[in-house]
Amino acid sequence: MSNPLTGSSRANFTRDLRRLDALRRDTVRDLARETSIVVALSGGPDSSALAALCSESGVAWRAVHVHHGLHAAADVAARRAEELAAELGARCDVVAVDAGEILAHPGGVEAGAREHRYAALARASHAGESVATGHTASDRLETTLLRLCQGAGLSGATGPRERIVMHGATFVRPLLRWWRRDIVALVAALGIEPSADPMNEDPRFARVAIRTRVAAPLVELAAPSSLLRSLEGLARDGEALRWLADREVDRIARPVGAELFVGASALSRLPTEVRAAVVVALARRLDARPTARFVEAVCAPLPERPPTAHTAGLRAEWLSSHLRFARTDDERCVLPSLGWSAPVEPERPVATPLGDLVLREVGAADAPLVSARLAALDEPPPLVIDPLAITGPLQVRGARADDAMIVRGRAVPLLARLKRDGFDARSRAATLVLADDDGPLAVLGGRRGERARALAGVGWAVEWRSS
Repeated sequence: MSNPLTGSSRANFTRDLRRLDALRRDTVRDLARETSIVVALSGGPDSSALAALCSESGVAWRAVHVHHGLHAAADVAARRAEELAAELGARCDVVAVDAGEILAHPGGVEAGAREHRYAALARASHAGESVATGHTASDRLETTLLRLCQGAGLSGATGPRERIVMHGATFVRPLLRWWRRDIVALVAALGIEPSADPMNEDPRFARVAIRTRVAAPLVELAAPSSLLRSLEGLARDGEALRWLADREVDRIARPVGAELFVGASALSRLPTEVRAAVVVALARRLDARPTARFVEAVCAPLPERPPTAHTAGLRAEWLSSHLRFARTDDERCVLPSLGWSAPVEPERPVATPLGDLVLREVGAADAPLVSARLAALDEPPPLVIDPLAITGPLQVRGARADDAMIVRGRAVPLLARLKRDGFDARSRAATLVLADDDGPLAVLGGRRGERARALAGVGWAVEWRSS
């Protein structure tokens, strides 16, 4: 019988064999460098190939199968994962997640399954272990196309990263240079019979539609090596943008417990794409994955900007001068009031979530200079307090529901005072006040300063610079 592989087809076949052999050696070498690996073993072709390569590398590894309970074949897939791990000389732990919570996820079934899966894998891992997932170059391409369809920019369109920390665990993706057809060829050569997930064939899911209608024809049309170079170039550009965004977050964000505050002016001065990447980085600091719509809402110009934005597990609220990020699963709730407080001592700067404060002793001659300096900085007008009017130690703290300001000898509820000055009543949730034992002396970090119990020219000048 004549050999059907002749001429150019034989050359292509030989070239593919050499490429796959080199890819296999490189992947095995990279896996061997890990200390210990937990393979996210669904039992499908990608994770089965990953498990086989881990076994070949000699690295210490075990498998975890996440049982989503979303289809009738889920039990069969779990048993197949256990069998495959045993065949490769490792154990496989099966961990279940709540199918009801996945189905009720506001981002849809795909997003819910992904979020619960990563959280379950992180819980199942131990210190020193890397969690390896079977994402391939095909997944990279599908993710990029999917996010472009959803309106993402560079920061959102780069696809899965090679190494990332989520839910306190390190996740690695060793197969990002493998195309799906390479994986299929490998598992066939190894004699592995992978299980099939019916959800991966359901065109009602956006990723499946992208895979079958766009990504697969594109891989056939373009040279896979060229596509891979483009995807890796996007990944490098995305990493550079993330690097810059992380440093901007370190510079402009102020952590308060489990929350983050960013000055509106500091954020608005950033270029548009950097600003969007900073919002994504802020969300990552709080272990959340923001959607493109969330980032768009937070970065919108003032006339169109909503006062709040919500994505899975994260809420952002615009205040008069700051953006507040906090973890919450309630889309309708107003974030709790700021519980921050710190003592204030003369001549010792206090770094607060909304800015820096210092109390300086001034005389009558100094007061105009203080006023002029702060006016030039476009800050609230200075407050000069008579020391005899202060009862007890001074502190900066979050505003309280029962706070009142003394205005012309009368106690005025703080919320009414804020409303009169143009604040949304909810802004009390992140309003700081300078207070003594009798209550607030000044509202800080707002659109304007208060002059309650102030005497002209002598005493303590409150210098405030909002971040």
